[in-house]
Amino acid sequence: MYSESQFIADYNSLLPGYSLTGDQELALRTVSGPVLVSAGPGSGKTETLVARTLRLIVVDGVLPSSIVLTTFTRKAARQMLDRISQRLTELKLKFPKVHEIQSAELLGIRLGTIHSLAEEFLSGIRSPNFIGKTVIDEIELQMLMLNTGNRNTVYCTNAHPLKQFNETSFGKPLFGEGWVRRLNLLFNHLTEDRIDVAAFSGDPGRDALLVAYEHYKTTMANARRLDFALLLDLLWHEINTGGLDELIDTIEYVMVDEYQDTNPIQEDIFFGLAQNSNLCVVGDDDQSLYRFRGASVECMVAFDPECKGRFGAHPTKINLLDNYRSHPVIVEFYESYMNSHTSINTGTFRLRPGGTPALVAKGKMLASNPAVWFAQGRDAKEADDKLVEFISGLKSANIIEDWSQVAILSPSVNESTKNGVGYLVNELETLGIPVYNPRGKDMSETEEVMALYGLISLVIDTTDVWKVALAGDYNKETYQWVSSCRQIAQTLKATHSDVAQYITEAHTAISSASDDTSYSLMKIVFHILNLTPFVDWAKDISSSWRLAQASNWIEGYTMTPSSKSNNPAYQNIFVSSGSISLYQVNGFYRLASQGIAEGRTVEHEEEDEVVIQGNISVMTIHQSKGLEFDVVIVRGLRVRNSAHHRLPAVMHQYFAPWRIRPISAGPDVNTLRDFDSFRSYYVAFSRAKHALVLHDPNTWKGVPNERGYHEQDRSTTDGIVTPHPLMEVLP
Repeated sequence: MYSESQFIADYNSLLPGYSLTGDQELALRTVSGPVLVSAGPGSGKTETLVARTLRLIVVDGVLPSSIVLTTFTRKAARQMLDRISQRLTELKLKFPKVHEIQSAELLGIRLGTIHSLAEEFLSGIRSPNFIGKTVIDEIELQMLMLNTGNRNTVYCTNAHPLKQFNETSFGKPLFGEGWVRRLNLLFNHLTEDRIDVAAFSGDPGRDALLVAYEHYKTTMANARRLDFALLLDLLWHEINTGGLDELIDTIEYVMVDEYQDTNPIQEDIFFGLAQNSNLCVVGDDDQSLYRFRGASVECMVAFDPECKGRFGAHPTKINLLDNYRSHPVIVEFYESYMNSHTSINTGTFRLRPGGTPALVAKGKMLASNPAVWFAQGRDAKEADDKLVEFISGLKSANIIEDWSQVAILSPSVNESTKNGVGYLVNELETLGIPVYNPRGKDMSETEEVMALYGLISLVIDTTDVWKVALAGDYNKETYQWVSSCRQIAQTLKATHSDVAQYITEAHTAISSASDDTSYSLMKIVFHILNLTPFVDWAKDISSSWRLAQASNWIEGYTMTPSSKSNNPAYQNIFVSSGSISLYQVNGFYRLASQGIAEGRTVEHEEEDEVVIQGNISVMTIHQSKGLEFDVVIVRGLRVRNSAHHRLPAVMHQYFAPWRIRPISAGPDVNTLRDFDSFRSYYVAFSRAKHALVLHDPNTWKGVPNERGYHEQDRSTTDGIVTPHPLMEVLP
């Protein structure tokens, strides 16, 4: 019989130059009952989950279809499955005589995001509330809301109880957010926080929100659509009412990665799937980033009492603390940073209060140079000048071989803001250092995106319908934007013969077509993208990315169902009396154009964050999650004060008492906001392998910068950095 110990020895023989640690082995050996694995950065949690999965299949003979393994992103799911498959293949090649290894298969393993697994499970049981429905992303969802909203929802006045409730409780929508996105965020809280609707009702403002929510759910049902929150709500309904019992009876083990970013409805689903209590959750509460998306790190922090309440047993607690990623001094810096926040290290707000047990630095020290640097200056510009000087010398000092080994992380990557990354990026590019920052400019303000919209407008609107469709103060911003787009398109038409030829041929075809002749809007987009200026733009990595995003937005618009049916209303445009029908032209301006011009829609989330060879990457801290770089530059400490960081904390506090299982609202809003900000910077710092460089100007927007990293106090931070032999202030 093939034993657990034999498997561990054989598995370790595959690992290049290292073996599983004692704590990783403990996670592999502990397969009965609930398990809580607190995995610090760079501690090998993926390898642990891979080894644990293979142990269940190879040693215990567990059927792959009896294992549920969830990841936070589709990219992580692909990587996890690839790693499991790779390790199993290596075992088979190295141990051809071990029957248990040779007979092991992965076919049927239930591995994916919670949303992809929800679709798989609901399809498998032929759930009548799921079959025939389409799960849509945020762009398509907001187009649908704009197309089907009424005066109690999307188009309610400022005096409406719903708007009043929102403004009183959460403030007006923030810059770049818009009312539609705020409304959708409120709906998501009602669903994902599992709000007790009966208790929640009884107040005019809350009742107005519930009325809007019911209209939203009815609209989605009539359109045969589901958003991600409603998809999980349907899955939980099937679990709770017994519709999934037959499938659940086959599930023996549930493992959840990145548990710190779970929300209450996901928590219920995971516990519901693991009815035999074999639930293993893995994550790091210090790296929780997604409260703004509805995640509740409290689910992980309170996993122990939750297990006791649901399973009648406390979980086995395992800490993966050996950090193999970062230089030991970098580990020392970000561990002491996290420990320095007094409030988060008291009570039950952190799994490792005070850093106990502590991270263990196992990373390499390749040189005796300082590993943590501070770029100080009189203001943001002078501190950026220090960064430019530091970065420009990295290659000549043989610290890096390629610019892609360097990342600049910032809460915002907008290059147009006064204290943003624009000056730094411009100075680097002036020195000939390539920088990849496709999100650095607002999509709606870039020439390539405006040209795309402008040419579509010239093709489908030959009689200036846009001037009528966008008349009035309410559409003033979109009116000006479409006008500018058309001007750019007219310039292209005058300077590029293939553009002029395409527009002429399109107009000739439309004017001579019989009524009800249809054209695919996306085919028009693809024709335009193959014209001269767009082919040239496609050669630039940032412009190419923006055009891809714009194409995604337009495709999302084409899939928007009408208010009267569940069929896409704008996928095809129709000819009427020698022109494109007024309905389709109006739709393009009212939804596709207004959506981007007024910031009502969002770009597609990119799980595969691209690091371009030969280019320094500029990205937000959220985008850097899961990545690592030899050199990491971190900007923007002062952004902890922003309203965008405060809003998720406000919403958490407001909705927490209304949950079906109410939880404590926690500390005050400002403290909770600081918790989240501290965690986000911890994530940023822990991306660094060999050098961490921090932007630390003396003043910020003309105001003295007293906020430091440790204890949120600049003098304390300076007192740690200055005397340390391997931490340094840039000269």
